[in-house]
Amino acid sequence: MHGNLWEWCEDPYTVEPTETLTTPSLGGPRVLRGGSWMSKGTNLRSASRDGYSPSSSGSEYGIRLVFSVPADSL
Repeated sequence: MHGNLWEWCEDPYTVEPTETLTTPSLGGPRVLRGGSWMSKGTNLRSASRDGYSPSSSGSEYGIRLVFSVPADSL
């Protein structure tokens, strides 16, 4: 999953990831994780993070879709 697209996250971006924002600004930067097909190999990991405005767009940004499978159907 690493390296396909930078994954948009809902978390507000802070320079220090240990900082906790209690009231994130609506237009403030959001976290992008994981690197993309345009990234250097050192950025292709889930701990790699950056922050951009939610209005930013690019071919290297995206989301990952999740489908929940009920346990009784496994």
